Amino acid sequence: DPALELLATTEDDAVRYTVCLSLGEAEPFVTFDEQHLERTRSLLTEFAIRSRDAGVRGAARWALRRCDIELQDTESVKNANDKQWLVNRLGQTLAIISPGRFQRLDQGSAGEVKGRNPSFTRNSKPQSVVISSPLAISVSEVTVGQFRQFANDAGVLTRKKMKQRPASQAFSQMSSGLNEDVSRHQAVGGIEHAQDIPVQDITWVQAAAFCNWLSELEGLTRLYRRGDDDQLVALDNASGYRLPTEAEWEYAARASVTTSHACGESSLYLDRYAAYRTSYLQPVQSRWPNRWGLFDMQGNVAEWCDDYYAQYGAEL
Repeated sequence: DPALELLATTEDDAVRYTVCLSLGEAEPFVTFDEQHLERTRSLLTEFAIRSRDAGVRGAARWALRRCDIELQDTESVKNANDKQWLVNRLGQTLAIISPGRFQRLDQGSAGEVKGRNPSFTRNSKPQSVVISSPLAISVSEVTVGQFRQFANDAGVLTRKKMKQRPASQAFSQMSSGLNEDVSRHQAVGGIEHAQDIPVQDITWVQAAAFCNWLSELEGLTRLYRRGDDDQLVALDNASGYRLPTEAEWEYAARASVTTSHACGESSLYLDRYAAYRTSYLQPVQSRWPNRWGLFDMQGNVAEWCDDYYAQYGAEL
């Protein structure tokens, strides 16, 4: 098969990323004979485990997930050097993103884009934004299962009380009243996928508290502390987890793409990257990752940032 030969021989990570996605879309696990199937699985597994490139790793794992193969990282893999990703104690994979520059494109006005935040206004021209430090950012949204571990420790309540509905009885006993709105947003595949749905209906303060909990889990200095006015403030030079800034989020979401979507200006292939034409939340990592290995940067649920969208000067 030409695709398998290309994957086995190329040294270009961008090509590896593309081939892994194409293999997953082609569903070779259904159409290949047993020998061909075994070679496909073997190659994908090799890149899913050992690739230093977070995008290749994410694409290979997505393709394997299409035939219900879910890999677990060994300690030797987690501790390998010279890779663009890491796995923390919660089991989250974080992509390590190098510093760089991107063009912050026009956000549009409230009257031009349906559902756009009315505080957004049209910028007169694109803004050049510089990200000066490396980022380590989770490749997927925080799941119900991950947030539930935090809630069990911290006794956190979500903004809404759990609604009792027949379709979501299995979730009514979630610790600390976690409300995932599964009665409205039940994952594809049924209720058994609940732990992999992105968590929702949490406040910014709860998101920041989750970051502090992760910091303690990793033995790092908590970044968010309460100030004199009882508001959470970020400490300078703290080593712990935090939410990405709005600029960092856009930089990571774009992954060097200058168009409106990861797939270009057209939305023709947007559903490959984004779960947006569905009435239900989807399990994380069920769509394609972007080139830097990040899933669901469009679609599924919105993410909290450390700050908020605002117009900057000519260069940031």
